[in-house]
Amino acid sequence: MPKYLPEEFFRWASKPHGRTLFPLLIILVFMCLSCSEKGPVEKNIQIEKIMEQVSTSRMSSTIKDLVRFETRYPHEKQIQAADYLFKRMSQYVPDTRYHEYEHWGVLWRNVVGTIRGTKNPEQVIIVCAHMDSKSEKRLVYAPGADDNASGCAAVLEIVRLLTGHDFEKTIRFVIFSREEDGQDGSKAYVKDLAKGNEKIVAAISLDMIAFGSAQEDIDLVTRPSYAWLVESVHDIGMTYGFNTKKVIKKACY
Repeated sequence: MPKYLPEEFFRWASKPHGRTLFPLLIILVFMCLSCSEKGPVEKNIQIEKIMEQVSTSRMSSTIKDLVRFETRYPHEKQIQAADYLFKRMSQYVPDTRYHEYEHWGVLWRNVVGTIRGTKNPEQVIIVCAHMDSKSEKRLVYAPGADDNASGCAAVLEIVRLLTGHDFEKTIRFVIFSREEDGQDGSKAYVKDLAKGNEKIVAAISLDMIAFGSAQEDIDLVTRPSYAWLVESVHDIGMTYGFNTKKVIKKACY
């Protein structure tokens, strides 16, 4: 997959269908709003109303903002990108913070926003993406429109859509740093999670979601132990008329 895309990408991303982005948003909203995790999937009026508010132009604008950093390879521009994403997320979620960790003697930042659950706040659904990028000239030019400004844009749009709604479980939005160089940001975050009492019931990572044509399906990739999650998301996607492909891999991040 290319690490950056030409202007044609932005024209495509702003088209009304936006099929590569929409299903992910719809699926996530459904998972968060549904009271039951079992049983047949039926269309939900509240979700359909939220679907109507999805803004491809807003997501396209976010992608362009991140591309303007020119590189988000793990150096000073990635720290600036974290500040940009923090500012954007905190506009929608008051409980937005930095998760900081040290690597190579430098303090790096993940961006974390939380909508606390009203009934089972200790159960957490994570929606995440990574902010960094790389290329053959990563120190000077790694704009990463698809990988992974697209995922960051989707996370911010989901945050905007879900703000103001109540959920039984806690929803946590995390944008990780240093994914391209060994998943350092996510590993540090998971290590700190182990110190608490929260239970992560599901995690959905949005990575390179704006590449391809409107006719392609959406790959749902996970390990065998989490196949149940892919099955659930697949059923939801089918209910709303979107093509999803289940990919179960023994070796999978």
